[in-house]
Amino acid sequence: MNWVISELIYLVGAFLLAFVGIGFILLPVIGVLGIVFPIISALKANGGETWEYPFSIQFFSLADAHSDDAWE
Repeated sequence: MNWVISELIYLVGAFLLAFVGIGFILLPVIGVLGIVFPIISALKANGGETWEYPFSIQFFSLADAHSDDAWE
């Protein structure tokens, strides 16, 4: 979920930067990363490993999901 929120923020920023030119370079790069990163993550998960997405802003942590009072 961290990557999805981060990617959305990066896409909005790249869209705004498209008005000055550099966003046209960033938009395809973010699009490719949006495809490649989940594939890498799935391959790692299939091997029993955990993988943190690079460039991902940590809104949620794994410790938050496993705390005893997470559902209270």
